Amino acid sequence: MSQRKAVYAARFLRPPSWTKRLLLREKPRDLTGPFENPVRRWVRLREKARQFAELPPPRKVPVPKPARRPFLQAVDGVPRVSPQALQRRLDFLLSENAVKQQMAAPLLPGPQMKPYFTEFQCWSRQLREIRRIYRAQYLQKLAEVTEIERAKEAKLYREERERRQERKQAHLQRIGEDMKRRAILRDRKRIEGKVNEAIEMARRSKLKRQRLFWFRRMETLSKLAVTSENLDEAFASFPDSAKVDGTAASGVLLSRNVSIPYLLRQFGGAKAFPPQKNRRIPGIDNVQREVMQMSYDILGEDEDRYETDVPEEANWRTRAQQLYSNEIFDREEKLILLDQKIEILKKQQEEEEKRGVAHDVRFITTKLLEELQAVKIAEAEQGKRGSLQAKHKSARGNDPSGMEPYKPGSGTT
Repeated sequence: MSQRKAVYAARFLRPPSWTKRLLLREKPRDLTGPFENPVRRWVRLREKARQFAELPPPRKVPVPKPARRPFLQAVDGVPRVSPQALQRRLDFLLSENAVKQQMAAPLLPGPQMKPYFTEFQCWSRQLREIRRIYRAQYLQKLAEVTEIERAKEAKLYREERERRQERKQAHLQRIGEDMKRRAILRDRKRIEGKVNEAIEMARRSKLKRQRLFWFRRMETLSKLAVTSENLDEAFASFPDSAKVDGTAASGVLLSRNVSIPYLLRQFGGAKAFPPQKNRRIPGIDNVQREVMQMSYDILGEDEDRYETDVPEEANWRTRAQQLYSNEIFDREEKLILLDQKIEILKKQQEEEEKRGVAHDVRFITTKLLEELQAVKIAEAEQGKRGSLQAKHKSARGNDPSGMEPYKPGSGTT
């Protein structure tokens, strides 16, 4: 078994610590469950670790590193000649002085000692020199442009590195703030848990003291209770001083102050418990809440003033057909009504912009205005299309008798 599997399986084979064994010895069911044996649980975990150890270790899949973007390299082999010298030499070679140099070339002794051949050799040397000058100027200009681009590329790379570093620092800062917040919350929960534990301990101690005092009081009252056994001792003859304070020699209280609600509750004659201060519901006189609750009631003035013939199940399309059908408004009246609604919405939009209404409220007005303007444009296009169809039909002439009329898009000719 490899080291990694052994480390992972150790969490299943690790025996419980001294504190855990102590807790298990005191109350084992709180940690293992109501119907579970701790020994069987450890055996099950051991078997699970053995089965896990038989699995092969995870295979490492090689992941290639991302390729680094190649930077622009400097130009090699740039001639170290002054651009002014190259330009002066090029101006000489392209001027009339070059022709004079060809004609003034000396004749060399030899079998090919001819003027034409001498001028041709000089002309060839001048062309080679011109090509070299052009190449040198091209390489110098290319090197200059390359250096500018390299400087830009280096600047962009530095800015990108700084931007990534800032993003990384901001991310680490967020993680650090989150860790601080969690640590503060964890410490706060721990402190609150200790405070709650102290408060609970104080409450239990107070409850224990109250119970002890109650038992002591019951014990004291049991001695003062009048029974058939101590009847003679309780109501024995006592001196005149005892009659004044109402206490017998045995300590029995002879007071006649009896709690009537207590007696009614003892004998079953009370209809309700006596009003206790800690359980009493205080009466609150909140006029605003009462008025708000009364405003929810449906009164007579909230009902419809006139009866409508529209059934309740009619949808908005049927309602619009009933209110804006051709029997009520013709096309011209509908267009006039549409223009009036558009003007109303434009005025409302201007008022909302002046008042600074929220964007969500203005969005509803804008959307409704755009829909009405789209309807107006569609109606105008439909009217133009009808007039154009009538014009084309009149230009085409009447259809021959016995022939179906022409329908565009029907496929018939």
